[in-house]
Amino acid sequence: MQEYAIDKGIRGRVTIILFTISILLTVLIRQSGIGDKLMTGFVYILKLGKINETVDILGFVPDILGVPFWYGVMWWLFNNYAWKCKIFQKFHSVPDISGMWKGELISCYDKSVKHPMKLKVSQTWSQIHFTAIFEKSSSESNIAAILSENTEHPVIYFGFQNRSKDMDAHKQIYDGYNRIELIDNKMDGSYSNDRPSNDPNLKDGNCGTFTLTRVITTNKKGKSKAERK
Repeated sequence: MQEYAIDKGIRGRVTIILFTISILLTVLIRQSGIGDKLMTGFVYILKLGKINETVDILGFVPDILGVPFWYGVMWWLFNNYAWKCKIFQKFHSVPDISGMWKGELISCYDKSVKHPMKLKVSQTWSQIHFTAIFEKSSSESNIAAILSENTEHPVIYFGFQNRSKDMDAHKQIYDGYNRIELIDNKMDGSYSNDRPSNDPNLKDGNCGTFTLTRVITTNKKGKSKAERK
Protein backbone atom coordinates (compact mmCIF):
# COMPACT_ATOMS: atom_id res chain seq x y z
CA MET A 1 0.00 0.00 0.00
CA GLN A 2 1.08 3.59 -0.58
CA GLU A 3 0.10 6.92 0.95
CA TYR A 4 -2.46 8.83 -1.09
CA ALA A 5 -3.09 12.54 -1.41
CA ILE A 6 -6.35 14.36 -0.75
CA ASP A 7 -7.19 17.96 -1.65
CA LYS A 8 -8.03 19.00 1.90
CA GLY A 9 -6.09 19.90 5.03
CA ILE A 10 -8.33 17.56 6.98
CA ARG A 11 -5.57 15.10 7.87
CA GLY A 12 -3.75 17.76 9.86
CA ARG A 13 -6.93 18.66 11.72
CA VAL A 14 -7.60 14.99 12.47
CA THR A 15 -4.11 14.68 13.98
CA ILE A 16 -4.71 17.71 16.21
CA ILE A 17 -8.11 16.40 17.33
CA LEU A 18 -6.75 12.93 18.16
CA PHE A 19 -3.80 14.46 20.05
CA THR A 20 -6.15 16.71 22.06
CA ILE A 21 -8.40 13.76 22.92
CA SER A 22 -5.32 11.78 24.00
CA ILE A 23 -4.31 14.56 26.41
CA LEU A 24 -7.80 14.78 27.90
CA LEU A 25 -8.01 10.99 28.22
CA THR A 26 -4.64 10.83 29.96
CA VAL A 27 -5.64 13.51 32.48
CA LEU A 28 -9.01 11.84 33.11
CA ILE A 29 -7.45 8.42 33.71
CA ARG A 30 -4.85 9.81 36.10
CA GLN A 31 -7.32 11.85 38.11
CA SER A 32 -9.78 8.97 38.39
CA GLY A 33 -7.13 6.59 39.73
CA ILE A 34 -7.70 4.13 36.90
CA GLY A 35 -4.17 4.71 35.67
CA ASP A 36 -2.67 3.56 38.99
CA LYS A 37 -4.73 0.37 38.90
CA LEU A 38 -3.67 -0.35 35.34
CA MET A 39 -0.01 0.25 36.16
CA THR A 40 -0.27 -2.05 39.19
CA GLY A 41 -1.65 -4.74 36.93
CA PHE A 42 1.14 -4.11 34.43
CA VAL A 43 3.81 -4.56 37.13
CA TYR A 44 2.12 -7.79 38.25
CA ILE A 45 2.21 -9.12 34.68
CA LEU A 46 5.91 -8.26 34.45
CA LYS A 47 6.60 -10.25 37.59
CA LEU A 48 4.59 -13.20 36.31
CA GLY A 49 6.72 -13.05 33.18
CA LYS A 50 9.84 -13.24 35.37
CA ILE A 51 10.99 -9.78 34.39
CA ASN A 52 11.73 -8.81 37.99
CA GLU A 53 15.30 -7.95 37.06
CA THR A 54 14.12 -5.30 34.63
CA VAL A 55 11.80 -3.77 37.21
CA ASP A 56 14.56 -3.80 39.85
CA ILE A 57 17.10 -2.18 37.53
CA LEU A 58 14.71 0.61 36.55
CA GLY A 59 13.51 1.07 40.09
CA PHE A 60 10.14 1.98 38.66
CA VAL A 61 7.89 1.16 35.73
CA PRO A 62 7.71 3.91 33.09
CA ASP A 63 4.31 5.54 32.81
CA ILE A 64 3.37 3.94 29.50
CA LEU A 65 -0.25 5.07 29.79
CA GLY A 66 0.62 8.62 28.83
CA VAL A 67 -0.30 10.79 25.86
CA PRO A 68 1.89 8.92 23.30
CA PHE A 69 0.24 5.61 24.21
CA TRP A 70 -3.33 6.85 23.91
CA TYR A 71 -2.53 8.80 20.75
CA GLY A 72 -1.14 5.62 19.20
CA VAL A 73 -4.29 3.71 20.14
CA MET A 74 -6.59 6.46 18.87
CA TRP A 75 -4.67 6.80 15.59
CA TRP A 76 -4.68 3.05 14.95
CA LEU A 77 -8.43 2.81 15.54
CA PHE A 78 -9.22 5.84 13.38
CA ASN A 79 -6.78 4.95 10.59
CA ASN A 80 -8.08 1.39 10.19
CA TYR A 81 -11.74 1.51 11.21
CA ALA A 82 -13.35 4.68 12.59
CA TRP A 83 -12.78 6.88 9.52
CA LYS A 84 -15.18 4.66 7.54
CA CYS A 85 -18.11 5.40 9.88
CA LYS A 86 -20.76 7.63 8.34
CA ILE A 87 -20.55 10.17 11.16
CA PHE A 88 -16.84 10.73 10.45
CA GLN A 89 -17.25 10.63 6.67
CA LYS A 90 -19.60 13.60 6.93
CA PHE A 91 -16.70 15.43 8.58
CA HIS A 92 -13.88 14.54 6.17
CA SER A 93 -15.76 13.56 2.92
CA VAL A 94 -13.08 11.06 1.86
CA PRO A 95 -14.93 8.13 0.23
CA ASP A 96 -14.34 4.55 1.32
CA ILE A 97 -13.79 2.66 -1.93
CA SER A 98 -12.25 -0.49 -0.47
CA GLY A 99 -13.45 -3.82 -1.82
CA MET A 100 -13.82 -5.53 -5.18
CA TRP A 101 -15.13 -3.80 -8.30
CA LYS A 102 -16.10 -5.55 -11.54
CA GLY A 103 -16.99 -4.33 -14.99
CA GLU A 104 -15.79 -3.90 -18.55
CA LEU A 105 -13.02 -2.02 -20.35
CA ILE A 106 -13.02 -0.70 -23.91
CA SER A 107 -9.68 -0.05 -25.63
CA CYS A 108 -9.08 2.45 -28.41
CA TYR A 109 -7.45 -0.40 -30.36
CA ASP A 110 -10.83 -2.08 -30.88
CA LYS A 111 -13.88 -0.26 -29.54
CA SER A 112 -16.19 -3.11 -30.52
CA VAL A 113 -14.68 -5.48 -27.94
CA LYS A 114 -15.45 -5.25 -24.22
CA HIS A 115 -12.80 -6.73 -21.93
CA PRO A 116 -13.70 -8.01 -18.42
CA MET A 117 -11.96 -6.11 -15.64
CA LYS A 118 -11.69 -6.44 -11.87
CA LEU A 119 -10.34 -3.80 -9.51
CA LYS A 120 -9.39 -4.70 -5.94
CA VAL A 121 -8.98 -1.73 -3.60
CA SER A 122 -7.36 -1.88 -0.15
CA GLN A 123 -7.73 1.37 1.79
CA THR A 124 -7.15 2.92 5.19
CA TRP A 125 -7.31 6.59 6.19
CA SER A 126 -3.66 7.11 5.25
CA GLN A 127 -2.88 4.46 2.62
CA ILE A 128 -4.42 2.82 -0.44
CA HIS A 129 -3.60 0.24 -3.09
CA PHE A 130 -5.24 -0.70 -6.39
CA THR A 131 -4.88 -4.05 -8.16
CA ALA A 132 -6.48 -4.28 -11.61
CA ILE A 133 -6.97 -7.77 -13.04
CA PHE A 134 -7.49 -8.52 -16.73
CA GLU A 135 -7.52 -11.65 -18.89
CA LYS A 136 -3.82 -11.48 -19.82
CA SER A 137 -2.33 -8.98 -17.38
CA SER A 138 -2.58 -7.28 -14.01
CA SER A 139 -1.69 -3.79 -12.75
CA GLU A 140 -0.48 -2.53 -9.38
CA SER A 141 -0.80 1.10 -8.31
CA ASN A 142 2.29 3.12 -7.37
CA ILE A 143 0.81 6.58 -6.68
CA ALA A 144 -2.71 7.76 -5.91
CA ALA A 145 -4.92 10.73 -5.02
CA ILE A 146 -8.59 11.27 -4.19
CA LEU A 147 -10.02 14.74 -4.87
CA SER A 148 -13.45 15.77 -3.62
CA GLU A 149 -13.38 19.57 -3.39
CA ASN A 150 -14.83 21.67 -6.22
CA THR A 151 -16.06 18.53 -8.00
CA GLU A 152 -19.59 17.21 -8.42
CA HIS A 153 -18.37 13.71 -7.57
CA PRO A 154 -15.12 12.43 -6.00
CA VAL A 155 -12.36 11.91 -8.57
CA ILE A 156 -9.68 9.23 -8.15
CA TYR A 157 -6.29 9.30 -9.83
CA PHE A 158 -3.70 6.57 -9.71
CA GLY A 159 -0.61 5.61 -11.63
CA PHE A 160 0.14 1.96 -12.25
CA GLN A 161 2.59 -0.57 -13.58
CA ASN A 162 1.17 -3.39 -15.68
CA ARG A 163 2.69 -6.85 -16.00
CA SER A 164 1.46 -8.64 -19.10
CA LYS A 165 1.05 -12.41 -19.46
CA ASP A 166 0.80 -12.04 -23.23
CA MET A 167 3.97 -13.64 -24.63
CA ASP A 168 3.37 -11.94 -27.99
CA ALA A 169 3.48 -8.46 -26.47
CA HIS A 170 6.51 -6.34 -27.36
CA LYS A 171 6.77 -5.08 -23.80
CA GLN A 172 5.84 -7.20 -20.77
CA ILE A 173 5.94 -4.31 -18.28
CA TYR A 174 4.64 -0.81 -18.94
CA ASP A 175 3.32 2.22 -17.05
CA GLY A 176 0.00 4.02 -17.22
CA TYR A 177 -2.44 6.34 -15.49
CA ASN A 178 -6.12 6.16 -14.54
CA ARG A 179 -8.72 8.83 -13.88
CA ILE A 180 -11.95 7.65 -12.23
CA GLU A 181 -15.13 9.50 -11.33
CA LEU A 182 -16.97 7.92 -8.41
CA ILE A 183 -20.78 8.04 -8.54
CA ASP A 184 -22.36 6.11 -5.67
CA ASN A 185 -21.19 2.51 -6.14
CA LYS A 186 -20.14 3.00 -9.74
CA MET A 187 -16.78 3.96 -11.24
CA ASP A 188 -16.54 5.67 -14.63
CA GLY A 189 -12.90 5.70 -15.62
CA SER A 190 -10.44 6.41 -18.39
CA TYR A 191 -6.86 5.27 -18.79
CA SER A 192 -3.75 5.76 -20.87
CA ASN A 193 -0.46 3.89 -21.01
CA ASP A 194 2.83 3.71 -22.89
CA ARG A 195 2.52 0.11 -24.09
CA PRO A 196 4.18 -0.41 -27.51
CA SER A 197 1.86 -1.59 -30.26
CA ASN A 198 2.27 -5.05 -31.81
CA ASP A 199 0.92 -3.63 -35.05
CA PRO A 200 3.43 -1.48 -37.00
CA ASN A 201 0.49 0.41 -38.49
CA LEU A 202 -0.65 1.60 -35.04
CA LYS A 203 1.01 4.17 -32.82
CA ASP A 204 2.53 3.13 -29.51
CA GLY A 205 0.50 3.75 -26.40
CA ASN A 206 -3.07 2.87 -25.62
CA CYS A 207 -6.07 4.56 -24.05
CA GLY A 208 -9.64 3.66 -23.28
CA THR A 209 -12.52 3.74 -20.84
CA PHE A 210 -14.01 1.41 -18.25
CA THR A 211 -17.08 1.15 -16.05
CA LEU A 212 -17.04 -0.75 -12.76
CA THR A 213 -19.60 -1.59 -10.08
CA ARG A 214 -18.73 -2.56 -6.52
CA VAL A 215 -19.61 -6.18 -5.81
CA ILE A 216 -17.73 -6.67 -2.53
CA THR A 217 -17.16 -4.03 0.12
CA THR A 218 -15.00 -4.04 3.25
CA ASN A 219 -16.90 -3.24 6.44
CA LYS A 220 -15.63 -1.23 9.40
CA LYS A 221 -14.16 -4.41 10.94
CA GLY A 222 -11.99 -4.96 7.87
CA LYS A 223 -13.96 -7.99 6.67
CA SER A 224 -15.25 -8.36 3.13
CA LYS A 225 -18.94 -8.74 2.38
CA ALA A 226 -21.09 -8.84 -0.73
CA GLU A 227 -22.55 -5.50 -1.79
CA ARG A 228 -26.31 -5.35 -1.46
CA LYS A 229 -28.17 -4.78 -4.69
